[in-house]
Amino acid sequence: METITARPAGIARCELGEGPLWCPDEGVLRFVDIDGGALHGLSWAAREVSSRTFGRPVCCVVQSDGGSLLIALDNQIVQMGANGVETVAIGAFPEEVRFNDGKCDPAGRGTNENTNGLLRQYFEE
Repeated sequence: METITARPAGIARCELGEGPLWCPDEGVLRFVDIDGGALHGLSWAAREVSSRTFGRPVCCVVQSDGGSLLIALDNQIVQMGANGVETVAIGAFPEEVRFNDGKCDPAGRGTNENTNGLLRQYFEE
């Protein structure tokens, strides 16, 4: 039997880490820290983690065909380009609505469910 040795690819301390997203063009594994309010990116080649904090829950991240990121914050979706500049993609929902988790379907539409039930938001770039 072959012995496999595992070692950390990078270190990111998370309060509630979720939602891995592989971005092949960059060679980066992105994931969110919901309660820590951060988006992390693990560079596979460098084995280093970069982080961006938002000061509020970061619920999920998806990547558009153009390479920008759509990030669901607590009750708002923002778009972040490669330059790190954020723009509001979908305006704020009422405070009692908090996004939970989301991914893209096979057609490339982003789906996101909130904590109030089955409301889903679809967004396309």
